[in-house]
Amino acid sequence: MMDSHLKPKPFAFARPEAFQAFFRDRLVLASLPRYTYQAGESFTGEFFLANYGKTELSAPLEYTLTGPGVSLAGSLPARPCPAGKRTPLGAVTFQLPVLEQAQRLELRLAVGEVENTYPLWVYPPVEPRCPASVYETRSFDEKARQVLAQGGKVFLAPPADKEHMPQSIGTQFTTDFWSVGTFPAQEGSMGQLIDTQHPIFQSFPTEYHTNWQWWPMASQRAFVLPRTIQAIVTEMDCYAYLRPMAQLFEARCGGGVILASSMGLQDLQQYPEARALLHSLYQYMDSESFAPQQELPPELFASLAP
Repeated sequence: MMDSHLKPKPFAFARPEAFQAFFRDRLVLASLPRYTYQAGESFTGEFFLANYGKTELSAPLEYTLTGPGVSLAGSLPARPCPAGKRTPLGAVTFQLPVLEQAQRLELRLAVGEVENTYPLWVYPPVEPRCPASVYETRSFDEKARQVLAQGGKVFLAPPADKEHMPQSIGTQFTTDFWSVGTFPAQEGSMGQLIDTQHPIFQSFPTEYHTNWQWWPMASQRAFVLPRTIQAIVTEMDCYAYLRPMAQLFEARCGGGVILASSMGLQDLQQYPEARALLHSLYQYMDSESFAPQQELPPELFASLAP
């Protein structure tokens, strides 16, 4: 994390306080069942202190959960934490706030001067329903062509498998192991590049890269495209192939507009983050903001989801 002059590199990930969140002699740790929740759910976390410093540490655990309009706090009594061990500090359970908008919250833990943070994504309860103004289909069928020819809206959302998307690869949350040059059996996906300025994400908090709330969607498939296009969620390829790929993109097509997803969202509705993303997609397609700039031919979509 330092340059050749032993100074921190000028990048956010290289800030000493960020690096110390996982690399230091003493660190407060949380064992969480997951990072994504529905608003109002019960949250339970187990906390530990990894003490590989030179001396014992004993101080209360202070925890806070904060975000826009959210402020929860509590503590656990001090426990002796001997050097050279990971010591359990206890567990806490509390009800998450009821929110009207999806939020990323920050869980901050502190034992004395030793601190750590964890992100939590909390989504309001939603039941995604495709709006009447949109024709949703799992394949680019004749009705999709007709709707587009009449100036309508189409949501192309095939199941995330090779049978329904012959021109696709399997994706994963993590990057390939080592490289496809060394382990050529891998598909080659290297993560997502997300257009955070797109209106779709007004009600779905995200960064430009994958984070834990993207795990279910990132572990599906990506369209392999014939050429580079403007994508909302781009799937980055490995150095050996450099194929243009996308998990979510939109276009003017055949007189109408179309949004295409390779993430199989309809089959991921057990996850609050997938419900929230699909709900956000529906809201966007039902709005005047659904006005793609690029023009793509119907034949492209027919080849992606025949």
